[in-house]
Amino acid sequence: MFACVTIIVVCVWWMQSRVVLDDRGYDVAIALYRVCNQHSETGLEQLERTLVESTESLTLSQESNDAIRGVFATAKSGNWTDAQRQCRKLLEDQVTR
Repeated sequence: MFACVTIIVVCVWWMQSRVVLDDRGYDVAIALYRVCNQHSETGLEQLERTLVESTESLTLSQESNDAIRGVFATAKSGNWTDAQRQCRKLLEDQVTR
């Protein structure tokens, strides 16, 4: 019982934690949101290829990279709606109130 409660608390905390994207991460999140919204496997592959090719000249912060890679993994597994939600949360996290 304690383990279940702990897992739930950790999941809720993780979902509410705020990710701060760098400028490049924000741009990628915008493009990734569009790709996820369109359920475009071709767009996903193209965006990932662009990121890999430009890694040497333009790097993402570790936090941005981890968040973006998580969305890519979700989208690649075919969970487009979840990936879109993750992207939306990343973008909402950038709004300061």
